[in-house]
Amino acid sequence: MKNLNIRASKLLFVRSVVIVCLLVAVMPVMLVQAAPNVRYYYESRGDVVWEAPSKEKQVALTFDDGPDPTDTPRILDLLKKYDAKATFFVMGRKAEEHPDILRRAAAEGHELANHTFTHRMLDSSFTAEQIRKEIVDTQETIFAATGVRARLFRPPGGLFNPE
Repeated sequence: MKNLNIRASKLLFVRSVVIVCLLVAVMPVMLVQAAPNVRYYYESRGDVVWEAPSKEKQVALTFDDGPDPTDTPRILDLLKKYDAKATFFVMGRKAEEHPDILRRAAAEGHELANHTFTHRMLDSSFTAEQIRKEIVDTQETIFAATGVRARLFRPPGGLFNPE
């Protein structure tokens, strides 16, 4: 009787492992088909970039939610000290309040990018027009302060709506 229970336990364990392996193999495909707003789906289409392949060892420095009158100048000082460049994902509201910091970042060769005007999560409660306004207002604010057009956009929290 004891051997029968051990065999049954082993069989149950093997079946569980097989099921888990199948789920791991099939789940990414199921996610892409069921919910197309997953990373793999957009990366495979080239719509979204999470990383850039390179043969060299490189690090991309990015800073979000600024410009901040205390932290951003200190960051810029450090970047200058080490002759490093970064991308600053800028909030439009803060850019309006601190255009001098944006001008400094641009003058020192850093990339300025769009991180929406208010930093609200762009979830399903936003209409397409509201999302467009968040992005366009920030684009215009960055350009007005620096003459630079942002080429990159990072949604707050990484949330995005494909429509």
